[in-house]
This record gives sequence, structure tokens and C-alpha cells, in this order.
Amino acid sequence: MGPMTLADKVSVLAKFDDGKLVPIIMRWRGRRYWVQGVNLHHVENRGGDKIHYFAVSTEIGDATLSYSQDEMYWRLVETNFFE
Repeated sequence: MGPMTLADKVSVLAKFDDGKLVPIIMRWRGRRYWVQGVNLHHVENRGGDKIHYFAVSTEIGDATLSYSQDEMYWRLVETNFFE
């Protein structure tokens, strides 16, 4: 089974480290997942908005998070938590 594609809004605790946005903890479906590493970060321009994508590793699997700079919300885009 491959990664599950989603578009769920999630709560993320993040920090700015040397001017870079870094996710630390994600809360999804009532559970907290500690981000153990950011494997990739890229930015996509969508109209006037900038969408930041983060490929992260957590204690139970990998996930892709997105952050809308214009609308200021996080989404869980993809995960392999259920494999």
C-alpha cells in the first residue's frame, strides 16, 4: 500500500530557525506527532500565495505538510501512517 493522499487541516507547532519555518509538532485526529526531521522543503507560488511543502519524518512514519502563507493554515497532504 502506498502513501495516503489527504487534504486535512492540522494544527502545527512551528518555529523560525535562522529565518526558516520549521514544523516541530503536528496534531491530527486528536493525536500529536513529533517531527523528528525535515527531509525536504520547497515553495510553490500559487497566484499571490506561497505554499510551503515539508516532507517530514515522525515517530510512526513519514508525512507531507503544507503551509499557506496567505491563508495561514497547515494541511496534511500525504502520509504513510497506516501502512
